[in-house]
Amino acid sequence: YWYGTLTLSPRIVAKIEHKQPLTFVDSYPYITIAGASAQLQAGCEEAATEIEHKYGVRINCSLIGVPNPDAPTQIEQITAGLNAQQYDCIGVDPNPPGAFNNLIGRAMDEGVPVFTVNADSQTSKRISVFSDDDYPDAHNMTFNTHSEKEAGRDTASWAHSMHPPLNDKQGE
Repeated sequence: YWYGTLTLSPRIVAKIEHKQPLTFVDSYPYITIAGASAQLQAGCEEAATEIEHKYGVRINCSLIGVPNPDAPTQIEQITAGLNAQQYDCIGVDPNPPGAFNNLIGRAMDEGVPVFTVNADSQTSKRISVFSDDDYPDAHNMTFNTHSEKEAGRDTASWAHSMHPPLNDKQGE
């Protein structure tokens, strides 16, 4: 697992400081599974409401993806949004995991937090993994500054609400 310091993009920091809406996106490789998209979106919106009440910052949630696992298309979708600076936090279900390492590394290097959902990309720079009991030892990255610590908790809250863990170790 990668450990390090995430320095949020100045663009994202400015949005937080000015209480401007943030955009969180979750990229899912099975977007047409009955009910899955609605559950993911509902979880994101629930967590976004909690964050807005706690910090006064609105979170706009979106779900993108492909009908069946297609890593190149999924990576192109995320890359297009990243290039346009549309995302302030990215959740991705990496399938297959290693295919997303460069994209995850780029986003993290640019100060956009990335976490994996449902599956992990263990050799990537992602800040955390949120899944079921397949990854019982998953932990969040430790943040070093107050603003990054708050941002990390918010990201964790969003991901946790989207995919509630089945054991007490996850989502901490």
